[in-house]
Amino acid sequence: MKKDLVMDSDALLGAFIEGDEHHPEVVQLIQDLEGGEALLHISTLVPVEVCAAVVRKLRNKIGDRAAELFAKWVKKNIEDWINAGKLRLYPLDEWRMDKAGAIAIRDKLKGADSVIAEVAEELELALITFDKEILRRFKGKKL
Repeated sequence: MKKDLVMDSDALLGAFIEGDEHHPEVVQLIQDLEGGEALLHISTLVPVEVCAAVVRKLRNKIGDRAAELFAKWVKKNIEDWINAGKLRLYPLDEWRMDKAGAIAIRDKLKGADSVIAEVAEELELALITFDKEILRRFKGKKL
C-alpha cells in the first residue's frame, strides 16, 4: 500500500539539496516516492517556492547561472513526478482559498503556509514540515 504524503516547501527543498540540514530526514521519503511506494500531494505553490529557494540558497555558493540550471533541474524532476503519477498538485481554487483563509486566521500562519497546510487538512494527512512556526502554530496533523 502506498504512503500518502503532504510536504511543505522546506521539506521538499531538503530532498534536492544534499547539504541541507533536513536532507537526511526526507531522503527516504523521496526514495519511497521514486520507487512507487509513496504518493506526494502538494499545493501548486510548493514547486514555485522550492525553485525560488534553490536559486536564493545556492547562487552565492555556486553562482547565478549554476543555481538557475539546478533550479530548472529541480523543476523538471517535479514535472516528471507529476507526469509519472507520483505527485498530485492541488491548485488554489476558490474553495481552497476559503479553507486556507480560515486556517490562516485560526492558526495565525502566513498566507503561503496556510495554503500548503490546507492540503494536509483537506486530505486528513500529516504535513511534513521543518518550519518552526508551522510546527508551533498549525493545529492540524504534522510530522
